[in-house]
Amino acid sequence: MDADIRLAEPPLAPGACCDTAPCTCQPVPQDRLAEIRARAQAATKGPWEVEDDRESLTRWVVSETGFLSANLGYVGNANQDDAKFIAAARDDIPWLLAEIDRLRKENADLEVGLGLSETA
Repeated sequence: MDADIRLAEPPLAPGACCDTAPCTCQPVPQDRLAEIRARAQAATKGPWEVEDDRESLTRWVVSETGFLSANLGYVGNANQDDAKFIAAARDDIPWLLAEIDRLRKENADLEVGLGLSETA
């Protein structure tokens, strides 16, 4: 039995399809991904972790090597979630970039398999 294949609508101008920031209905442009990838590659190697210095009452995001030491301020303020986010970004961002690459390759392979494109 043949599958009912429908082609996607032509892409809209960025921001024309939704009012989320950033726009989530368009693919991330390659140059934007390249910028993100370059920042990730230039950042201090991980892992990064959160440390609370009870003596000085400050919260830090630090690297194992000691090359990163970012002060997030007073331990009592509401920055624990921010600190966890920043510390996790060292591993999360490269993982997400790899997942985007994998999904784009999978999509290109599917397009070839469906005859919608000649090369992956």
